[in-house]
Amino acid sequence: MSISEIPEILKGAFITIGSGLTTIQSSSLGIPTLVCLDSNPHFTSPGFFNSVNKSDYNELESYEVNELSSITNYINKLCDKTELEYIEFCNHHIERTKLLSIERNYGDFTKLFEKKALGGNLNLFKYAWSFLVNRNSKVYLNRFKIK
Repeated sequence: MSISEIPEILKGAFITIGSGLTTIQSSSLGIPTLVCLDSNPHFTSPGFFNSVNKSDYNELESYEVNELSSITNYINKLCDKTELEYIEFCNHHIERTKLLSIERNYGDFTKLFEKKALGGNLNLFKYAWSFLVNRNSKVYLNRFKIK
């Protein structure tokens, strides 16, 4: 399956559960996406992508135990929404992914990359990905603390 086939495959989905790129792809389609955590031995999640505010949102180590809840609880809450609430919730997922768009972030990215590149050897792909994911907090970019 190629990335270009994902929208057609997910068309009409009520919910997706995933991590990483899957989360961003399905959320951008307006599908509520429950975040799964890497190496999580429990059936828990920090919540839906539109409301998780951690830059490393899919890492288990990013959360305290009290920040996680049963995946079943999240699914039940989604099922309890009215049709209008569900549509609004879907739109929140689309808006959240817009924060990660290349068009929105290009200017800031190039300024920061040029500044950091002057100081050493950077991996452009890792830097670009960390920039987009960390856009909301702006605390750490590619492990460089921003003052």
